[in-house]
Amino acid sequence: MAKLLILTRYDRSGPSSRYRFYNYVDYLEANGIICYIKPLFDKEYLDLSYSGSLRIFSVIRSYLRRLNDLLNIKEYDLILIEKELFPFLPAWVERFFYLSRVNYVLDYDDAIFHRYDQHKSKIIRFFLSEKIAKLMKEADTVISGNDYIANYASKFAQKDKLIIPTVVNTDLYDQVSSEKNQQFTIVWIGTQSTSKYVESVSDAIKEVCEKTNGKFLMIGARATLPGVPVEFIEWSEVDEIRHLKSCHVGIMPLPDQHWERGKCGFKIIQYMASKIPVIASPVGVNSSIIIEGENGYLASTVSEWVDCLYKVYNKCDDNLEMNGYQNIVSNYSLSHTSPTILETLRRYIYQENIDKKVVDDFGFEWSVFDNEAELSNASLKEIWEDYFHIFPWNLLPKGGGVGADIGCGTGRWAKFVSPKVKKLYLIDPSSEAINVAKNKLSKLNNLEFLINGADTLSVDDESLDFAYSLGVLHHVPNTNQSFQSIALKLKKGAPLLVYLYYSFDNKPTFHRYLWKLSDLLRLFISSLPSKPKYYISQAIAILVYWPIARLGNLIIKLGLDVRNMWPLIYYSNKSFYFMKNDALDRFGTRLEQRFSKNEIMSLFIDNGFTDVKFSEREPYWCACGIKK
Repeated sequence: MAKLLILTRYDRSGPSSRYRFYNYVDYLEANGIICYIKPLFDKEYLDLSYSGSLRIFSVIRSYLRRLNDLLNIKEYDLILIEKELFPFLPAWVERFFYLSRVNYVLDYDDAIFHRYDQHKSKIIRFFLSEKIAKLMKEADTVISGNDYIANYASKFAQKDKLIIPTVVNTDLYDQVSSEKNQQFTIVWIGTQSTSKYVESVSDAIKEVCEKTNGKFLMIGARATLPGVPVEFIEWSEVDEIRHLKSCHVGIMPLPDQHWERGKCGFKIIQYMASKIPVIASPVGVNSSIIIEGENGYLASTVSEWVDCLYKVYNKCDDNLEMNGYQNIVSNYSLSHTSPTILETLRRYIYQENIDKKVVDDFGFEWSVFDNEAELSNASLKEIWEDYFHIFPWNLLPKGGGVGADIGCGTGRWAKFVSPKVKKLYLIDPSSEAINVAKNKLSKLNNLEFLINGADTLSVDDESLDFAYSLGVLHHVPNTNQSFQSIALKLKKGAPLLVYLYYSFDNKPTFHRYLWKLSDLLRLFISSLPSKPKYYISQAIAILVYWPIARLGNLIIKLGLDVRNMWPLIYYSNKSFYFMKNDALDRFGTRLEQRFSKNEIMSLFIDNGFTDVKFSEREPYWCACGIKK
């Protein structure tokens, strides 16, 4: 089953998180997607926020909790993010944690970009006005709650855009029965942050209540409303539907301003689902949900609000309630949007699992480093043995069987594997790499070349006697998905040899800090055009790889064993050509993941492999498992 990490703003006590994420969990899990919800802010934070007692330590604690949630992000097939990871931190901070490692979907039910670009502080506007645009640009898809947000996303999001309104579970509403209050009751439901909108129509509410002996019910918040007979009720998930159904009309006043145009009209949806008439300001999506006089009313001025409230009181339009309810069932219900959500998430969980920019990067790399004359056959064989010394050749059938080199590049390892087997598929998504490999290996007659990704192997299931993938699967968006796909092609008892970039888990701590620093440099270099990327990486090979590696080699020759602590020690006895190749490989690729020994073990075991064996020498962590 696929694993979906949902990073919400709030827990169930937050309305936006509850209705846009928690409500879908049961449906998604019934359809094969396991959901793991990790809120940024908990109920305690919300309570403190509503009471005006919020302190900075609560925010810091929440941010630290989210950082912890991101530590194992590679375990998931997709992440779904509500709005942003860290409010009021720059986009590059968020992108550092997930952009290059996972596929992600962004969801917005508010125009939060206006929280930054319309902020009263010039500093906030300067540093953060383009934050949301930058996050949208890199997302696999952006889900918007209405047209206003979607129009903004369309300017920046480079992949898919989708509009999904905030909806309700109409089944829950149908299950609740409630008698109408004897007293004419006007209701508003919301949070303390939006209660200010009620004040703009307080005169209209006051006048109508006086003339009808009615009252005003506020659910979930309080406001100062002089002269209005108001009753305040604490919000309760258990009781909210019952309270709404007991009322005669629901209201949603809004000013016509930037932030409010991004609202999703959810109060209207709740009222209509409760089968009570609706009056709202003609702002944003409200004008789309409400058809004047058919399923509700729109009002701008105080006098219009008074007229509309009297229309409801006098029951001028008998079909408002049922027309509104049918609108919700058809367009704003959980049953209506759930299949769309499922289809969207599946599309990115089970996508081709190839980053085409990465494929292009490697196509360029292999076109540059296609002449291995600078590497002797003995040097190549030595490197090959570094990888293959743990491979169980004895498990292959007589004649060596049929195998696959997945992510073959120029096919440098095939020259050593081919003589040992009956047939070898050389597989790579880059046509440039395949062409180079064909030219280099033209004298070998047991090879077949396929332009495929690891997840689109055009060979029969359970047809391979072995497979290997060296330095490849850390460059795909979803490494676990590739393991699954490869496992399907292997026979029972077939070995799989894999080399993945390791997370320096067997090295001193400072190695991991050095990698973090170098990774920031990689993110910059890999974004450059091909030629600047090439020249900078070669400069790194000259100025960093060669002197550090050779100095380490010298220290070892002097009798000091620094192999476990010296950076780049693997290159101490490698050729300069090899260093140049690896520098471009390392810094020229936009997508790179790193794995600990335990994480690699999990990849094997979770995908049906046993007897996993790790190499105890560099390059770490080369591992081999046997298909059950």
